[in-house]
Amino acid sequence: MQKSVAKVLTGQRCVGKSFFLYQLIEEILGEEPDANIIYINLEDFAFSSLQTAEDLHSYIISHSKEKAKNYIFIDEVLTFS
Repeated sequence: MQKSVAKVLTGQRCVGKSFFLYQLIEEILGEEPDANIIYINLEDFAFSSLQTAEDLHSYIISHSKEKAKNYIFIDEVLTFS
């Protein structure tokens, strides 16, 4: 987890991928309480405004913290146009 490269978790629906993400977030915050966690669930209506890659990028940039280590978790990824 300490490398700046994307990790992708794939698998069938309802096998625990989201639960695994939550566990990773808890572990990170346990080791780095000042870490900035950006969690986006693209099936959640709260994120329905994220329709393009540009929308997603703007959201991430606006929620990133310059002096903190930023971790980005995107759950239920769909294809952006």
